Amino acid sequence: MTSTTNTFEKLISGFAYSPKSNSKRKNEEDSQNTALVQPKRVKVELPWEGSNKSPKHGVHDYLKPGLDVVFCGINPGEMSAALGHHFANPVNHFWACLHQGGFTPTLLRPSEDATLPERFNLGMTNLVTRSTQTAAELSKSELQSGVPDFLAKIALYKPKIVCFVGMGIADNVLEWINTRADSDGERKVKGKRKVKVPGPGLLPIKLVHSEEQAEEGKVESTLLYAVSSTSGRVVKYQKSDKIKQFQAVRALLDEINSSGSGVSLGLTPVQIVDLILP
Repeated sequence: MTSTTNTFEKLISGFAYSPKSNSKRKNEEDSQNTALVQPKRVKVELPWEGSNKSPKHGVHDYLKPGLDVVFCGINPGEMSAALGHHFANPVNHFWACLHQGGFTPTLLRPSEDATLPERFNLGMTNLVTRSTQTAAELSKSELQSGVPDFLAKIALYKPKIVCFVGMGIADNVLEWINTRADSDGERKVKGKRKVKVPGPGLLPIKLVHSEEQAEEGKVESTLLYAVSSTSGRVVKYQKSDKIKQFQAVRALLDEINSSGSGVSLGLTPVQIVDLILP
């Protein structure tokens, strides 16, 4: 058990923040928030393949232990990469959904993304770090290869809920988990290996962080929830529909917080350490 624990800690240690990465923002908007405790951040290198442009900034994860919800996008768009902020395109509905979904009392600007962990106990990350004009430019192998790093972050920071902002992200995560489970001889999600998330809502599994706590009946776990993409290009769901999806995530969080030990939802428990250890 000690050997496994040491291997696990070594694996996820790369996601721990370094004081060197906690540089101060120099723009005028962030100077107004100096009274806030700024979360440490991890710089994501952006290759910008096929372009002679170089991004002025980078897109960062904003994470800390014990967050209520971590919102996971598929990858940074070109505007987000250039400006250095999540969901920075003005036609993206994310920040309106976050506010009208009940997570923030006012409508935030993308430039306030770094304040989410301390002000609202919310986090931000992406499945793939490379920026593209559209998500369609990402290959299947690129999406699948992003899952282990994503799971390692969740194992390290242990949020109550991960909200995938785009159902295709949830599809890829479930497919990777099933593929890994198949190699161990046990299917984590029943049915076909290639799982397709039918629509917005809870995924059929929960990620359990502590085997010891599970044995004691005190399961520390992360629930997975999928909402539709908040991109303005996605017209299958209108903005009002997307807001209702965020409200459902908020309602789930409130239920978890009020229940104390968690919510019994009939989900399949999956030990996250079994997924990320080699």
